[in-house]
Amino acid sequence: MSADEDEHDISDPRPLTQQLIFNREGLPIEEAAHLRVRLANTLHAVGALDDAERLFSISLAIEDLVSARIRQNASPALSALRKQLRDAERAHGLKEGEFFMVSDQPDDIRELNAKWSAGRRALEAATLEEFGCGDLAALYRGNRAKYDELREIGRRKFFEPSGRH
Repeated sequence: MSADEDEHDISDPRPLTQQLIFNREGLPIEEAAHLRVRLANTLHAVGALDDAERLFSISLAIEDLVSARIRQNASPALSALRKQLRDAERAHGLKEGEFFMVSDQPDDIRELNAKWSAGRRALEAATLEEFGCGDLAALYRGNRAKYDELREIGRRKFFEPSGRH
């Protein structure tokens, strides 16, 4: 066997799959997200990823993209909430990088955090739809506990020693 042949052993495609799905180095975030979602869907279609692995892989791409879009102020509503939250935190004496433990949050901070979380969840679901993952968007909106359970199962398969990867 030549050096080229043993470099890419595909008898178990999972390590290569993991590298391809999670490594987006050098690509713009939007392009990387599209490639990662297409790759996960393709690998799922040919049986190289199961349902939980597909969901986890796609959720990472979508979460990365949504975070980038929020940083780029692509959601005016979330940008406004972020400013309100920072202003409220400063009014309560917090400095940059400080935060309240959930159990210690004043009511106004708790309310703003709840609005922020709802807005982010709506943006994530809409982005799943935008990327042609209507089945995952429906699960995300309709049965978030099941979505989270499958995401965790997929994560474990990729990252925990007892998983298949």
